[in-house]
Amino acid sequence: MYERIHLNQKIDGGVFFLNYKENELMWRERVADFNSSGLTKVEWCANNNLKVTALRYWVNKLRDAEKSNNAQEWYQLEIAENKPNNAVDNTIVVHIGNFKVEVAEGFDKTVFISTVRALQEIC
Repeated sequence: MYERIHLNQKIDGGVFFLNYKENELMWRERVADFNSSGLTKVEWCANNNLKVTALRYWVNKLRDAEKSNNAQEWYQLEIAENKPNNAVDNTIVVHIGNFKVEVAEGFDKTVFISTVRALQEIC
């Protein structure tokens, strides 16, 4: 069961402050706990001494954040200009952080997307 904590709440004679990142992390854990519980929002909140409106807010907020993280992004492409005129090279170079990925004609789109996502997590 979770203890209901309010911002600036006095705890043991002191004042408890929760910054946004700490609050978000706390709610990420709570939402993960709710998702794995198999309970309805009302049941889970009653068991954990939390308001349904707060859980609903954070479930939606974190879901929307995940969607925007998966949104399409643009990356810088490097086009080599120093190739001889008769050379045919259908390779592009994608820079992600300090990494460089060369993509040749006929590449596997699924592998490329997985590689980009993995590099995004690292960078």
